[in-house]
Amino acid sequence: MMPTAWIAEALPWAMSVMTVIAIELQGRKWAHAWAFSLCGQVLWFAWIVLSQQWGFLPMAVVLTLLYARNHYRWHQQKPRQRFAAAGQGGRAWAACKGCPRWGVCQKLEVCYMDACTNGQPRP
Repeated sequence: MMPTAWIAEALPWAMSVMTVIAIELQGRKWAHAWAFSLCGQVLWFAWIVLSQQWGFLPMAVVLTLLYARNHYRWHQQKPRQRFAAAGQGGRAWAACKGCPRWGVCQKLEVCYMDACTNGQPRP
């Protein structure tokens, strides 16, 4: 088996793992989830070229454009808007400030209100 053939067979496994991780990170509203997804697209393009599966090229191009657009849009929002987009509203900031994980939430720009409510009802 030629080295490129081995790589073409191994890449789908790596792409599958990266896709599952990317979807999980997007679901958690992680600030860099879309950038992670863009990195996964490199594997898709490599696999398409090495395996000559040209039918996947339009999908890879469209997903790359969508991931880039979503990454851009996500980072144009202020953190308070991200909480609102996540369905937690502006009051989440005030409720989170007493939380022991507030520093982590603020740094990652993700609110873990489901896991930590600091003894308070969710806003």
